[in-house]
Amino acid sequence: MTPQPGSWARYQNPSLSGNYYNSLVVGSRSLHRNYAAQSSIDNMGGSRHKPDIVVSPSNLAPSSSWSVATMAAAASAMLGLSYAEPLLSGSTHVEAMKAIILAGAGKDHLCPESIVESEGWCTTLPSASEQWQWTNTETAPLDPVYGAGFFNYRNSFDILTAGRSVGGVDSAEVGWDTRFLAEGQSAGYTFTVGGPHDSFSLALAWHRNITLDGRDYHADLPDFQVELLDSAGRTLARSDDPYNNIEHIYLPEGLGVGREYTIQVTLQSAENPTRYGLAWQTRVNATRHSPWR
Repeated sequence: MTPQPGSWARYQNPSLSGNYYNSLVVGSRSLHRNYAAQSSIDNMGGSRHKPDIVVSPSNLAPSSSWSVATMAAAASAMLGLSYAEPLLSGSTHVEAMKAIILAGAGKDHLCPESIVESEGWCTTLPSASEQWQWTNTETAPLDPVYGAGFFNYRNSFDILTAGRSVGGVDSAEVGWDTRFLAEGQSAGYTFTVGGPHDSFSLALAWHRNITLDGRDYHADLPDFQVELLDSAGRTLARSDDPYNNIEHIYLPEGLGVGREYTIQVTLQSAENPTRYGLAWQTRVNATRHSPWR
């Protein structure tokens, strides 16, 4: 877990830990403190954006150095439960916990542009009408400034404690999983939406693989894709970022009550079988808001 480099770092310094693939890079809720330029750590891409998620630290400091401590405390609390509860043991894999944290991220109460331009930091909660408009695309599933959004401990805790899904036709509408896939393989998770909710979120995370040979290294960035399908097999949403090791789908209007959906994860290319972590959630307003503000 590492802090997002501030605006002083600039994109010309690729060695900072805030550009890591295999870390959860944490920023602040302030647009001013999150440098939105593209990360460029090596020649594997250049279209990655950081941070992965933003946090409002308990002392409301505007720097990501404080945000990462708050995020680490929350992750430690969830990992402590994962180690203590045998049914949650699979979530101790980094890929799984990273996906659980990202899938729980909210899009509420991010800085509105009007406040950012004048103050550079949200000192009060913005109203829904003036909040920052979080955006993404199919091939760039994270917002270039706020990543997956605002960390929400309640959402992530609910995903974790919903338990692991083994996939197939009996999956739940909230859950997580971690497993290996080989190149060309897919895994499906079919669930039926049981009741009213406000939004749907999922996240997929995996590692960039490094092989060391003395002073030299070889890097392989596996390419996963995740889709949300309806009962007829039609694609409703897709996340397919060729430059990053995170995929994210967020549907602010949620899914149809009583309808069947399938999350399909596919490993499109990789040199070796690769472990992924997947987490998803249908959520209601009552569980959107984090205890940290």
